[in-house]
Amino acid sequence: MRERLNEALLGLIALLFRAFAWVLEQRLRMRLEGFREAQRALRAELEVRDETPVATFAELGPSLERARVRHGRRAVEVTTSGSTSAAKRLVYTRGRLILTRFLFIDVFARLMRAARCRRWSLFVLAPRGDDDSLSSALNRETRAPTYPEALEGPYRVMRDAAFAEACARHGETAARAWLLAVSNPGFLYATNPSTLAVFFESLGPEWSRVSALAAAFLRGEEPGLARLFRQTATLGARARLERMAGSAAPLAVTELAPGLEVFACWDGGYVRPFLERARRHLPESKVRFLPMYSMSTEVVETLGVAVGEGAAFDVAYLPCAPGVLYEFAPEGDGPPRLLSPWELEPGKSYGLVVSDRFGLTRYQTDDVFECRRLVDGHPDLRFLRRRGLSYSFTGEKLTAEHLTAAYALARARLGVGSDDTHWCAFPTLGRDGATPGYRLIRVGQAKGPATAEVARAVDEALAEVNGEYRQKRQTGRLAPLEGLELDVQRFVAAVAGPSAVGTWENQFKFLPLSPRLWDEGVR
Repeated sequence: MRERLNEALLGLIALLFRAFAWVLEQRLRMRLEGFREAQRALRAELEVRDETPVATFAELGPSLERARVRHGRRAVEVTTSGSTSAAKRLVYTRGRLILTRFLFIDVFARLMRAARCRRWSLFVLAPRGDDDSLSSALNRETRAPTYPEALEGPYRVMRDAAFAEACARHGETAARAWLLAVSNPGFLYATNPSTLAVFFESLGPEWSRVSALAAAFLRGEEPGLARLFRQTATLGARARLERMAGSAAPLAVTELAPGLEVFACWDGGYVRPFLERARRHLPESKVRFLPMYSMSTEVVETLGVAVGEGAAFDVAYLPCAPGVLYEFAPEGDGPPRLLSPWELEPGKSYGLVVSDRFGLTRYQTDDVFECRRLVDGHPDLRFLRRRGLSYSFTGEKLTAEHLTAAYALARARLGVGSDDTHWCAFPTLGRDGATPGYRLIRVGQAKGPATAEVARAVDEALAEVNGEYRQKRQTGRLAPLEGLELDVQRFVAAVAGPSAVGTWENQFKFLPLSPRLWDEGVR
């Protein structure tokens, strides 16, 4: 009876959200029509002139401090995970957090309406722990969710004490799988595809615990979860749990949540291997992928905008978030002046420069985008890469692009797929401190060749894609690439510290190259 009641209520919520999404669509169109005027007004307000210099984050320290003082007690400290060598401290206020959360709802409500989704329930894979990241600030709950809120967003009960107890007894993978099967959401979201890939791939090794939790619940041994079941269960929930309890082999993700229609996460830059691994569990014929719009901790860089509806539905990613002044520096030998969004040309790449009311003035994000097309005069942008992911001991100038190419060559030669492990290289001073080099970390449960063999293959491939690296290796100025195997938790602890193990899904980045020295505090 409860399952049918919840399903009916979820249908009503879907009707309300569709109407809300239509209103949001009209609001967006009006904002896009006045976008140029709004950008010019913001430029004047922020006093950004032609002679205003482009600045790095370090150079903006005084400006950020002034913003922090200006907002006083309203200021909330938020830090990045740091694809750079150190985390960045940003200025947020309660109002800014509300706007950022609203933009998330705005984007996906509009896109789900355009995709004609039937189930409007959202399941977010995020850590239950708290830290000072933007993701954690956005997911932070000041009160327990109401019954309709838990039904529409079942992930919100993950911070309930009963869910925490289930995690302690059966493991987080089992508890998440239980909630996924009970709620059967229409929309699955994780900021980083590595979160999805790790969860999906852990279902196999953890299946005995997943099945045991389902069986324990059906026997009435989980009274705390019974309350969460009443809040989140949809039609067929008990039947799905019975299948979980009775199956010796892991069920597919689409069997746990047969109503799943859409999943979303990052797709640009260096995350594609994780996206491919996640995609193996979510067949394209059953579950549609919506790329996450580009949002850094510093600013919202693009917003997803629907182009067409239904089968012809497409998504454009436009730099049009409110309160952000967008400027672009052409890659290569482009004009010396910065360009406004409406001056971009399809097929060309640009570095993004932003300004806002929170201390960023012509901030060089180091994010590079390609303009794919123009949509009603607005550039449709795709994230390509981050500048600055490079390291050099003796002139080799090793970049993330070099590593990505070398990994692809090595995987092909070894017959190792992208689902084997994640590979990340760190600069290291070496065992004796006399001959520097790089350490290849193989993250995850390795199934293929030995790690030493993988390191040799990557070392040889690097010598092919980077002539300076080859020369430095031949002359002995760089040591051979060393290999080390770590599981995800140990890797996160080594790179970000033990406190990050419980919250790494917030914003931890699995990059091909880290600019941080392995020997200095990383281990």
